[in-house]
Amino acid sequence: MYLAAAFLLFLAWPHTSLESGLSGDSANFLNSINDSYNEARNRDLSDEPGYEATVQESDVSEDPGFQSAVQVISTNLPGIILVLFVPLFAGLLLLVNPKEGGYVGNLIAAFHIHTAIFLAIIVTLPVNLIFPEVWDNWGEDLFVLGLFAFLVASIRRANQTTILGALVRAIVVTGMYFIVTLMVISGGVALLSASR
Repeated sequence: MYLAAAFLLFLAWPHTSLESGLSGDSANFLNSINDSYNEARNRDLSDEPGYEATVQESDVSEDPGFQSAVQVISTNLPGIILVLFVPLFAGLLLLVNPKEGGYVGNLIAAFHIHTAIFLAIIVTLPVNLIFPEVWDNWGEDLFVLGLFAFLVASIRRANQTTILGALVRAIVVTGMYFIVTLMVISGGVALLSASR
């Protein structure tokens, strides 16, 4: 089921709106790093005589190398998910589910959860394409909430815990997963941008 869903995701991926979200998130992340670097550099050099602080604001999304790097990462993101993010997610599940079958048990759970994510992306694609305003206004929010509810239910079933316990675990896993995923993707975009 997972492999079939992954294959369908590869076919559907070019038609999703996730590339623009990836581009915006990566740009924001890299811009914040760039701004922090410039502020620290200005602070470090401010003690030198004759130094005038300069504000070096830039928008990496306007850089052709950045746009090319985002295109490469976006095109290959389903493969990156298969190879990197599913095992990473299993490791995060292991942190909150240490008694549930070890890493292998949590890897199986990660496969199930990502299968649901892939199928949800595929099933909601017609709404995304036919009614983009509806999708942008509230469809995407319902999509994310539905996936989060599925994660909570999966963790609750696997751990035989309360809804509150499953909710806390799901928030921890989702937060760490989002941060690490954003860092990995943005880091990949930054490395590819620098090499172009």
